[in-house]
Amino acid sequence: MKRLLSKALSSVIFEAGKLSGNGRPKGLRILTYHRVDDIKGDRLSVSPAEFEKQMAWLKDHGYAGVSVKEGLTSFENDGFMPISITFDDGYLDNYANAFPVLRRYGFSATVYVITGLVSGSSSVIPAPDRDIRGQAPAGIQGNGPPLPRRRHADYHAFLSWSEISEMHRAGIEIGSHTVTHPRLPSVDFSSAKKEIEQSKQDIEEKLNVTCKSFCYPGGMWNKQLADAVRGAGYGNAATVMPGENCEGVDPFLLKRTEVSGEDSLFEFEKKVSGAYDFLHRAWQSAGMLK
Repeated sequence: MKRLLSKALSSVIFEAGKLSGNGRPKGLRILTYHRVDDIKGDRLSVSPAEFEKQMAWLKDHGYAGVSVKEGLTSFENDGFMPISITFDDGYLDNYANAFPVLRRYGFSATVYVITGLVSGSSSVIPAPDRDIRGQAPAGIQGNGPPLPRRRHADYHAFLSWSEISEMHRAGIEIGSHTVTHPRLPSVDFSSAKKEIEQSKQDIEEKLNVTCKSFCYPGGMWNKQLADAVRGAGYGNAATVMPGENCEGVDPFLLKRTEVSGEDSLFEFEKKVSGAYDFLHRAWQSAGMLK
């Protein structure tokens, strides 16, 4: 019922925006993806075919797909229509299915990796408080939110450092999503700070690059955590708060727009236009955004 209501109301907002001539973006929109794979029943998985259609639509309508870091430097360029494309968690399908499409359209993106789950990784932080199925390992009381489930043979497939390095060399920004994906406001601050700092160090050591972009797991943050991210040397941090990022935005509280496997191309177009922003803020305030 909520989804049907959202579709109807967003369509009204979308058409009203077209009539008023408010088609051009006023700021930077950051799209959130998790999976690009054919996983039935997982709303966080966008099929490769749909992802291709979405990127083609962006290209046809004058958008330039960029990383978060690049997008935040583009406010002054009036002739440029950037849209930042982000991927949370660092699944292998980001490389196998999304990366070739991005290259085909000349787009960049930001991939936020959980460094402790990168294939072949070993972290100096003790075992994560959740395994990749979202379950606490035996004897550990976990605080972290469950990660999206894989529902087929590649269930355990996260990116390797080799694949991450190849994407980085091709212009994809690699950002941090912590080491073990904990719910940061729920763990003690020293542990949260270690997650923030260690993941940055992991990326910088593996790629020989300065890691500037961070993403709060589950979008959960508070002022102390935002200050810790800033203090660790990052330049920005992404939340799940909906909306566009206009000039003067706090770079450590960036808004994003989630793209789901349930979105038709028309729903995608409405999300890019901002037709869902008000509704998503309302649902999120009511604790109903899924």
